[in-house]
Amino acid sequence: MAKKNSLSVSVKPEASAERPVKAGSEAAAVGLSNTLPIYDYSTCLDYVKFRFDGEFDFESKFFKDLLTVLKVKPFLFEESKGNMGYKKKLIFDENVIFQYGGDTTKNGEGNETWLLEMSGSSCRDFDERLGSWVDFLSHCINGKGRCTRIDVAIDDFTGNISVDEIKYRIRKGLFSMPMRSWKMHGGVELLSPGVEKQTINGVDLIQSHNDGFTADFGTKYSKQLSIYNKRAERMSKEYAVFVNSWLRYEGRFFKESAVSAVNIVLASMQNGSFQSVAAGLIRGLVEFKEKNNFSKHDRARAPIWRKWDEMLNHVEKITFVNQAKIETSLARKHEWLLNYAGKTLTKALLANPGKFEDLISFIFRFSIDKLDKNDIASINKLRRQAGKPDISPDFALGFVKDNYEENKDDTYIKDVFYRYL
Repeated sequence: MAKKNSLSVSVKPEASAERPVKAGSEAAAVGLSNTLPIYDYSTCLDYVKFRFDGEFDFESKFFKDLLTVLKVKPFLFEESKGNMGYKKKLIFDENVIFQYGGDTTKNGEGNETWLLEMSGSSCRDFDERLGSWVDFLSHCINGKGRCTRIDVAIDDFTGNISVDEIKYRIRKGLFSMPMRSWKMHGGVELLSPGVEKQTINGVDLIQSHNDGFTADFGTKYSKQLSIYNKRAERMSKEYAVFVNSWLRYEGRFFKESAVSAVNIVLASMQNGSFQSVAAGLIRGLVEFKEKNNFSKHDRARAPIWRKWDEMLNHVEKITFVNQAKIETSLARKHEWLLNYAGKTLTKALLANPGKFEDLISFIFRFSIDKLDKNDIASINKLRRQAGKPDISPDFALGFVKDNYEENKDDTYIKDVFYRYL
């Protein structure tokens, strides 16, 4: 299989593509410049939420270290009434939100919980403070935090894909997705007067007369891709936007899907492949197709739309089951290893004890190249339970190759695995 490329990025942070302008001002009327900067793509995290079990403790070492990682001022916050069942809310100056207290927010064991929430603007503030996403996500996960939502976004400033092209493919059903759709969740007021809502081929659409456009694929109960005209949305909020085209592709992962996604995202940030992984996650949610004669049930087999493939830089799609299913699958695989493979390995040991280590080494070396991102995510889940740090795919490959030899010339190995040599 040909090696896939990572998503290239040549762009300043999102904030540099826009600037707030007072309504009715001269700048708002005539614009601030006749020259538009050239942008390509930008990739970012746009929403993060973690839930922690236990009583909220402002004075605990974990919380103080968390504020340090977030680079927030520990005493600049406002206290207000909470929501989602929580009694109290702390809003720090950098728009980082904590919520705690409440009888309906306890976990299944009856213990209290508390929330950490960072919206899109909060994430951009964190970037501007030069915060480390690796340190932040690692601190939350190592502190037994459970990610309940994470949004991964790609901003496309190129204009290579137009809103009309997206609309056409939705109307013609030229896409495939693993999710079911759901009803519109609101927010149409951001798109100014003349809003129209409709559902086409299971996708919720919002359109307005100022070129505002939103298409939602999927559900807030699992995972969702939202495609919208970011330029129109920002201009409706009276921002001066210095790009001619700005489409956002926003992958949203909730609940169990968020647990899997955050582990994949963290691993990619640790090994420098976040842009490629973000593109793979987006592609795993929706694949737009070229014109084809496939039926609705076979549409996933149709060729991917060339422009969509190019925008995502030809990366492979990343899909995953939820963490509960991963853990169940791991348990079953261990049971299989014990009940079935264990017997075979024992026979191999007794048949030729002196060659057993060579046998195991060959199996490890043969199998290591088959591990994918989902396998690494499940490995890291077990490592965290054992108090060990996460590993990357490159580390896994290097560890096995450095510690286990692949002796293909050994007579015993040739006799046993002749079909694989």
